[in-house]
Formats: sequence, structure tokens, C-alpha cells
Amino acid sequence: MVGIAMDEPFTRWVSRLTTRDMSPHTRAAYISDLAILSGCLLRALGRPEPDIAVEAVNDRWVQGLRKAGVRPDSFVRARAALARLTAADFTPRAIEDVLALHAADRSPASRARARIALNQFCRFLVRNEYLATNPLDQLEVDRARRRLPKPLEMSVVHRILSTISQPDPRARAPWPGRDLALAAVLTATGVRLAEIMGADVGSLVDFDGPVPLLRVLGKGNKERVIELNEEAAALVRRYLAERAERMGAPRADEPLFVRADGSRFTPAALRRLVETWYRRAGYQPPQGAVVHAFRHTFATEAVRGGAPLRDLQEVMGHQSLETTAGYLKVLGQAGATVVRGHASRDALRRVLGGDDSEGVEE
Repeated sequence: MVGIAMDEPFTRWVSRLTTRDMSPHTRAAYISDLAILSGCLLRALGRPEPDIAVEAVNDRWVQGLRKAGVRPDSFVRARAALARLTAADFTPRAIEDVLALHAADRSPASRARARIALNQFCRFLVRNEYLATNPLDQLEVDRARRRLPKPLEMSVVHRILSTISQPDPRARAPWPGRDLALAAVLTATGVRLAEIMGADVGSLVDFDGPVPLLRVLGKGNKERVIELNEEAAALVRRYLAERAERMGAPRADEPLFVRADGSRFTPAALRRLVETWYRRAGYQPPQGAVVHAFRHTFATEAVRGGAPLRDLQEVMGHQSLETTAGYLKVLGQAGATVVRGHASRDALRRVLGGDDSEGVEE
């Protein structure tokens, strides 16, 4: 099968990916990585990259890939480039050149993810006898150094909460009640951006009971349920009451957190909102961790408070305990409760009770 173009097996591989139990975000990232890497392979071989036809992107089957998280333009770019490549082009030397081209100006994490995507595709080619061997097996593994988490100091969390409890004078439609509730959930649960963005009103479980819960869908479409502390739950209830006054009582299938027009947040819109929190509080967010810094802060403070790593792993939705253990390197200690003894409660009590005596300095 040396002379067969790689676009057809690529299409088969993508079809297989859409049936696998993985996050739509991971699936989209793999396809995007393959689009970039196949373009790099053409450049490494001295071949021009193809132009993309609008008709190909608008094809009904291609557009249908959106349901699985695949961006049509990424899929079409990858397929068009692979149509100019055959199995004979997938040599260890060529792949080594591709990875070197791709590595320029990219983070270790991005390089590692792209290599995983390419390895998955090459393994598919080997299994289906398009390739005799996987060229990546003959290359040294470029092990990305695991980056330490980037938590916020609790003093910064206090400052942000105190700041956003007041209306933003620059915002066209300020909504401090919503912002506080959102910050409370991020601070008190450690959920990911995609998880809070995808949560619906119906994701709140037993919300009027003694132990309110939040159900989220994490990586690999794995569902987990996290307890909300009393303070965070109170701020969410306050926000939902304000929302009902503005927009009417929300249905269970409507987004938990909405923009001023009632629509669901996009990832970019949610990041922009959180960036304004940092700006207003006079703090520079950790690079590459605008929203994720709240997750790191939650986990770091849980470890500081004595949370067992196994319990924290479950709350965070980590597949590997090694990921959870990374927070030990920040503090140098392990720990007996994840939610109820969490340091975020003091910060939330201040805004819930109107005590912002340690708020923003003049």
C-alpha cells in the first residue's frame, strides 16, 4: 500500500475517533494537530500545501463532524494535505523533521499532544496495513517536563472576589451576582473551564438539601459529582434568583451560567470575563492559566488543608494519581477533607456577608 494516498485512511481514522470515548476537545485537538503536522510534512518534503475549497468545508458529512467536536476546516486541511502524501513519505527521518518543524515556538505540552495524535494515526495505519512499521517507534521520545501547577495566593482570591462583588464600570451589562457565583464555583470545586461552561441548571443536584451537589462532565465524557460548600451554594442561589428576575425561571436544560443575553458562554468569552476580574483586581494572571489558575488554587489549598490525594483525585477528575501528586511539589506536604475544610470558604464568607475589609487597596 506504499503508493496509496493517506487521505482515505485519515478519513477512516477520524470516523473511528468519533466513536471512541474521549472528550470532544481532545478529538478536535488531535485533528487540528494532524492538519498542522501534515502541512509540516509537505514542507519537509519540499511540496506545496494545497488550497482549501469552500465546498469541501461545507460538505454535509464534514459539517456533521461538528457533533463529535471536530472542526470542519481542520479536517479538510488535514485531508487535503494527506491526499498529497503516501506511506512511502512516512519515514523516521521525515517524521523527525516534521516534529522539529512543529516544535518551533510551541510549548512542551503542545508538542507532546501533537506527537500523541501522530502516533495514534500511525498506529492505525500499521494495524490496517498501510504502514509496515510505526516511524515514531524509531525516534527518541521527547519527554515534556511536567509543569508545576500555578495556584493563586488566597490573598489574591480575596482581592478578586471583593473586586467583582461590585459592578464593573466598564462593562456594558455588569452582573456582579453572576460573576461572584461563577468565581465561587471555580474557587470551591476546582472544575475545568469546559466543565463549568457545559454545566446546565439541571446539573445542580439536591440543591435545596443539606448537601448541594454539582454534576459535571469531565475528560473522556466521564461524569463526576462534586459537593458545593454552603457559601458557594448560597452565592449560586442568589445568582439564580437574580437571573429569574431578569429572564424568568431557567429550565433544567439551560446553561447554568449565561451571558447578559442569556446565551451559553463560549471558551473565549469565559476567558475574557475572567481576565477582566484579574485586571480589575490589579493582578496579572499566570500565563496560560487564566481560568485554570482557580483549579490549581483549589487543589493546592485542599492539599494544604490535609486532603488525602485519593480523595482529591476523585474530586478533580484526574485519571492519574501522579497528576494529583503534582500539587505536593507546590507545598511539600500531603494531607483530610477536600470541600468542607477548604480555604475558599473564608474568602466566600467575606463577600457573602458583605465583609470586604481586606478587599482592594485604594
